[in-house]
Amino acid sequence: MKSSVPASLVAVVASQDIFLAPQVSIGKVSGTGMMVDAKHFSGTATEYGLGAVAQDDSCVNFLNGLRAQHGLSPVTLMPSKMSCAANQASGDAASSAHDHFGDCGEAAQCEAMHSNTDMTCEQGIQMYYNEGPPTDGKLNHYQIIMSSSYKSMSYGHCTNCGSWGTYYTHDFFWDAGPSPTPTPTPPPPSPSASCAAHPACSGLEGDCCPTTDGVQLDCCSAHLEEADELSDYLVYDYSDCNENYRCVEIGLTGKCCPTTGGVFLDCCSHEGPR
Repeated sequence: MKSSVPASLVAVVASQDIFLAPQVSIGKVSGTGMMVDAKHFSGTATEYGLGAVAQDDSCVNFLNGLRAQHGLSPVTLMPSKMSCAANQASGDAASSAHDHFGDCGEAAQCEAMHSNTDMTCEQGIQMYYNEGPPTDGKLNHYQIIMSSSYKSMSYGHCTNCGSWGTYYTHDFFWDAGPSPTPTPTPPPPSPSASCAAHPACSGLEGDCCPTTDGVQLDCCSAHLEEADELSDYLVYDYSDCNENYRCVEIGLTGKCCPTTGGVFLDCCSHEGPR
């Protein structure tokens, strides 16, 4: 028998099944949700998501799966507010829904409860989603979890609290906060202080660069260590005119100390440039 259900609808339903949590038999959402009116926002201590990070959290991933079906960008988890959300859940379960709204600096809040103690965070999200878009112009939970205004979420719950087996509070924030500061790359280790680690100091024993008294010996000089390894003695080459400040002062260039002919000019200082 040919099905009367359009193939396109079947495809949509099949794709959504991936993100459906186990249904809650005796569960409900509280009120209609709470949200700060950003246009008239003033005086409310809202923290803009400091500490929010993207991480592998099953409840956040579940919500992001639902959001992705509607082309919405993912939200991130704000771990720094998880314990605060749990305190809100305990307080609201013992008093009334959203009684502690704003205590964690959130911009919007959804709450769900169940008669048993086995309700999951994902099932709470599913209940909000099942409300669908509002048809009466009033705010509902679906509108909050599907909003592009919120960039991060925290959540918490209590069990056997108030008259409920489980009570969940989901808080939403306007901003995900700055990206985590990357860990600075540690500087490369400094060369060993051992004399043996420096060619020009190789005839000495112990530490040279610096010594145990903190003195940097002349043999630690970089230009000595870069001298020709085939030379019997590591002696820096001062033959260039520009290595002798008196030769530089009279404008000589090339080889001066000695010249290519082996003559040491009077300007040779052997002291190097100043």
